[in-house]
Amino acid sequence: MFSSASDALTWIVKADIIFGRFRLVEPQLSKEAASVKGDPTAFANMCGPEFVGQETRGARALVMFSATNLTTESKQISVR
Repeated sequence: MFSSASDALTWIVKADIIFGRFRLVEPQLSKEAASVKGDPTAFANMCGPEFVGQETRGARALVMFSATNLTTESKQISVR
């Protein structure tokens, strides 16, 4: 629950990590896809309208801290 009262303090900590990027090197069409590459509509119907050339793997964590009923003095101490 969020509070905008003057006696509340809320902060968020975020951490990201990337494990690696993987991409296709010299991708080649299958025989079936190559047979329709001159017809964009047929190609999209067979293979789909999108292409993924790179994948990035990773993780993200977000933590929200919230303290209420704080005095002005305790908020100043916790910010330092």
